[in-house]
Amino acid sequence: MTNRMAALSLLILGCVLAGCGGLPKPKITPAKSKAGTANVRVTLVGTNYDTNWDKEGVKLYVTQQWRNKDDVPIGEELVAEKAFASGQGSTRGIIALRDGEKKETNWVVLKFELKSGPDPLNQNVSAAITREWKVSSSWAEADMVLVCAISRTGNNNYAIDAVYAQNLATGEIEQVLPFE
Repeated sequence: MTNRMAALSLLILGCVLAGCGGLPKPKITPAKSKAGTANVRVTLVGTNYDTNWDKEGVKLYVTQQWRNKDDVPIGEELVAEKAFASGQGSTRGIIALRDGEKKETNWVVLKFELKSGPDPLNQNVSAAITREWKVSSSWAEADMVLVCAISRTGNNNYAIDAVYAQNLATGEIEQVLPFE
């Protein structure tokens, strides 16, 4: 039954993403973010869910990274920490729209890490990817949701299949991962 629900959720997500071009603009009053930031919440969709996910404590971490002109990380801040078994999209994080020198920019560097394991102090990093992403100017100071599709690839091992960002005010959806 749970596999069917996960498959149905993924199918609905695919239909929504494929058919958003003709949909009317949503009537949502999003939370206002501070100047130079964007609000973000994270939700996880398991593409091949089974009961092992709950036992293994699957968790996604989204971290914003700042880099110097030589592309070396000089700082980072946790944007979101999302456990698969917890409430979906319930906590809001903030993406700062600035670079390592504190100048305003629409280019942000996000690091996605998928960890699992029953012991929070000794977790397995199953997948990790860092992505430089241009946040559309219409998304600045917006309220958005990151929808992350993840899958189990083996015992206590998981993969990030895709990440989509949706601007709640406009309904606009953009694929963040994978990227070319």
